[in-house]
Amino acid sequence: MVVDPGTGAYHADKLVRSWLASRSAHNAPCCETDEWPRRIGPFLWECHHAQAGLAVERDFLEAGLCLPAEILERRIEPLPDGRAMTIQDKCISNDAKTANAPCFSVRWQFAPDSRVEDLGQRRFRVIRHSVTMEVEVSADWAEVWCVTEQSQVAQADPDAPLAGTVSPAFRKTVWAPYLKLVARPQGDKPCVFSTTFLASPS
Repeated sequence: MVVDPGTGAYHADKLVRSWLASRSAHNAPCCETDEWPRRIGPFLWECHHAQAGLAVERDFLEAGLCLPAEILERRIEPLPDGRAMTIQDKCISNDAKTANAPCFSVRWQFAPDSRVEDLGQRRFRVIRHSVTMEVEVSADWAEVWCVTEQSQVAQADPDAPLAGTVSPAFRKTVWAPYLKLVARPQGDKPCVFSTTFLASPS
């Protein structure tokens, strides 16, 4: 239902390959800072980031990644009934002089053969083949973009014209719907933003 963007081809189209390898194309918190480490070739990065921290507990899984300008954190917590999972994302400034948490976004990229319906009140239904799930977005997100058609990309992602492009197989690229969430923490507002995925009955 929620997919990795894939590889595309290593040398055929550099713009597409750069998009598929970028942090923005993946289902993770993405701060509005320069991408780091910098990619300098199909298989080569300028340097290595620090090893990610990972905590696996009985009721949740939590990971953190320290970058030069910020610290990214994600907590995955299944709900007691086993039919839902809440993802909590946070971005913390790595600069002691900066009081406010940095702005960041999360792009939930859905599979190419899926359909997304806006149910209102920050609830969405994702349908793929005969499987359905619902997505609920917390009220803290400053912007919520449900991009169901490629023609909507220019408005939702003016700086990322290839947003939604995925590669289901080597040398193959297609467009697929996605949900883009933008967080702008301010002052005393909470800096944890959540998305809940709920499995629908068969």
